Amino acid sequence: GMAAQVFHYFIMVVILVSTLCVIIETVPEVSGSPIFLPAEMCFTALFTAEFALRLYACDSVAEFALNTFNIIDFLAVFPGYLSLLGVMLRQDDQQQSLAHFGKATKSMRSLRMIRIVRLVRVFRVMRICKVAR
Repeated sequence: GMAAQVFHYFIMVVILVSTLCVIIETVPEVSGSPIFLPAEMCFTALFTAEFALRLYACDSVAEFALNTFNIIDFLAVFPGYLSLLGVMLRQDDQQQSLAHFGKATKSMRSLRMIRIVRLVRVFRVMRICKVAR
């Protein structure tokens, strides 16, 4: 219905904005900006909620887990949690052995770019909705 279409367009915009943020974050002049982590956490929360709702509504958890598009969606959300874990670990000064974790989460940018692949799934779902009418 109309609400589903609005939701799909909203998700498309969020995917594009999050991808744009990942790209902008690579620009040296703004790479240290404090806006990127809160933005990443917001994107991660939205994508997690959408993923959880789709999981809740699915008929078979096994089929859901084996679906290629759902695996891509999971891989697109996962780096956000690694970034959050990195921040939490960096706040603990006693764990010096994990000092390199922040650098590792920065290298997750390419994995976060998988979000753009999610657009394929969103377009596919929208096409199925149009055919179903």
